[in-house]
Amino acid sequence: MPKVSEEYKEQKRQELLKSAMACFAEKGYQSATIDDIVARSGMSKGAVYNYFSSKEDIYLTLLSRARQRNFEVLNQEINNQGSAVEKLEHIFNIYSDISYTNHDWLDRHRVQIEFYMNASRYEDLNERMREHGEVFRNFIIEIVEEGKRNGEFKDDADSYLVAETFWSFTDGMFLHLLVEKEKYPFKKLYKTIGTMILDHLKKE
Repeated sequence: MPKVSEEYKEQKRQELLKSAMACFAEKGYQSATIDDIVARSGMSKGAVYNYFSSKEDIYLTLLSRARQRNFEVLNQEINNQGSAVEKLEHIFNIYSDISYTNHDWLDRHRVQIEFYMNASRYEDLNERMREHGEVFRNFIIEIVEEGKRNGEFKDDADSYLVAETFWSFTDGMFLHLLVEKEKYPFKKLYKTIGTMILDHLKKE
């Protein structure tokens, strides 16, 4: 039997992940099944289980890879910003530019929100989602701490609470955007939240 290369395996994983994301976006995470993913990918069920142990495993892999891609882009872009204020402003600008016409982005967040709700019922999945959230939280914490060291931000600013506020508002606004669609004033609200956070952080 010919040896399968790692490049071939990775290609098949990518095809499966792409098919799974399409199924999750179309049917919802809870309703989509392995059979749906098999049908869309054109692979056998046995082949799917050669790469992933379960539907949850597929989703968590999607989540991990999306997080890695996001951080690669964010880190590259904020490294071009000089100060902590500029870094936060740049992040606010990136997220405020998301619109209801960006279907790929919104599909990912629709599936993520649904999975968060599903994971809340199961401790093992809940723990994985907490780990995911911690990575994003620490990303903002590090920038706030940098601003405190540089004298840009108040010494007593609570980095953890700022990060939690930022991501809580972000998740909440994406949820409203998914429901209210183009009627939701997402950009204005996001810029308002960004201004409030910076006003809270900056020294008087």
